[in-house]
Amino acid sequence: MITQIIQEIESHIGFYTLLVQAITGILIGIGLIYGGKQVSLLKKTHLDNHDWNRRHAAQQAVENVHKKFTEINKLNEFFVTSQ
Repeated sequence: MITQIIQEIESHIGFYTLLVQAITGILIGIGLIYGGKQVSLLKKTHLDNHDWNRRHAAQQAVENVHKKFTEINKLNEFFVTSQ
């Protein structure tokens, strides 16, 4: 009985090997596609973050420009009155 099962498996070993190789190839292909999608998503996220950081820095610069002009006016008053 056991020898008969072993002979059956040995006679179909080529088919099983081919089946395992086919499944492996399909899984590798799916993994590569998924990895490519993840890299694409990462690139888009990086560009969005860069854009947001650029806009945020510009907003901060606009908010801080008043402070800088106030400091410059104080310096101007100091030098004008000291002459």
